[in-house]
Amino acid sequence: MFLADCRRTYEGRQVDNVRLAVRRDSLAEDLIAVELARFEVLNRGDRASKYLVSVPAAELEPLLEQKAVILEMTHSGLHLNSPCGCGSGAKYKRCHGAYIRR
Repeated sequence: MFLADCRRTYEGRQVDNVRLAVRRDSLAEDLIAVELARFEVLNRGDRASKYLVSVPAAELEPLLEQKAVILEMTHSGLHLNSPCGCGSGAKYKRCHGAYIRR
């Protein structure tokens, strides 16, 4: 759900969305952390004032992969202690989940 914030005005820079988990869920919290990291990569330095930016693939691809794994696990009803959605056989929290600071 998106709600407008009438207190905010555009100041020539991108503004990140406010994301809140509606319940305590480790995968939802990880997805929020990945989206925050993605916003930071896309808006680093002078990129923040540009509408279209060029970002090195090495900076963005790991975050997109992480997001895909989390979404796949969420859609499959899996959780933090389930096998990782990447197919490695390791628990998510020891595989892709280990990359996200807790």
